[in-house]
Amino acid sequence: MIEAVGLTKRYGDKTAVYNLSFQVRPGAVTGFLGPNGSGKSTTMRMILGLDNPTAGHVTICGHPYDKLPNAPRQVGALLDAKAVHGGRSARNHLLSLAQLSGIPARRVDEVLGVVGLHEVAGRRSKGFSLGMGQRLGIAAALLGDPQVLLFDEPVNGLDPEGILWVRNLMKALAAEGRTVFVSSHLMSEMALTADHLIVIGRGQLMADMSVRDFISHNSADFARVRTPDSEPQQREKLSAAITEAGGHVLPEQDGASSLGDASCPRPCPPPPRSTSPPTCSRCCVTPPPNRAPTSSWKRSPSPSPPTCPCCSGASRASARPPRSRRSCSGASRASARPPRSPSSPPRSAFR
Repeated sequence: MIEAVGLTKRYGDKTAVYNLSFQVRPGAVTGFLGPNGSGKSTTMRMILGLDNPTAGHVTICGHPYDKLPNAPRQVGALLDAKAVHGGRSARNHLLSLAQLSGIPARRVDEVLGVVGLHEVAGRRSKGFSLGMGQRLGIAAALLGDPQVLLFDEPVNGLDPEGILWVRNLMKALAAEGRTVFVSSHLMSEMALTADHLIVIGRGQLMADMSVRDFISHNSADFARVRTPDSEPQQREKLSAAITEAGGHVLPEQDGASSLGDASCPRPCPPPPRSTSPPTCSRCCVTPPPNRAPTSSWKRSPSPSPPTCPCCSGASRASARPPRSRRSCSGASRASARPPRSPSSPPRSAFR
């Protein structure tokens, strides 16, 4: 089990994680959900002892990661699939990790078969695609057959078949009684993979509940339907069928009906449409009550916002004084100049 209590991490004046407390229990896939930059990877790094928390603590099976005896045999993690020496083959990379942790060499071929890389085990990892790199990282996490597993965005770069394989793998590992902690920013993927959700935003805990409860609390449990006005018997027939099945029907002002089950709270009808005149997009005023709206207040088929007469281009143009049309001839320009006084020096004196 993973337990975090008051976990806080600051980098200078920036707070990446603040007062984060949660538990990851064995026997279930726990999703770590949040947008990019919310602190998911930072939290996982603190769990694995790669970053020291500013405040709080986190333990694995009651001990900090650096206090676990032979930690690679108890905890497996995938944080960065690119943390591989590009000149090594997949087998040699896993074999070096196995030798550092005292894991038998036969385990290398086993995990290569689990992740589907046995055919390319002799190839250098620098030629692997993003999906193949993810599979190699998962193989490294499974190498010690640990009871606690952490995966940071494990489906990145995988095709639909690979995503389905990861989903089934996570569920199979949790069914064996292991602790599986998976981070992602995709709610659609977590809804199909995880049993429990820990949701964070801007480094703070937002929700800690099952996937079913999370979806129920953040989605509408009713449907809005509309029947033809010319066939009111269809509406009555539908309402009777829904009520007989244990649901409820709420008529709305616009003629539609909201249908929900007995456990769903009665949905609120939509707010009435506003009949007030549109406001100006520039000065945000409404037409004066003692003056009829001008044509500029009428809705036009163009998507441009309405403007009032005082802000329209036509009014501004009419307020400008008329410009005199000047001729391009030299005579007109000369006639427009003021007469030169006799005492002023000739123009050639200034040149």
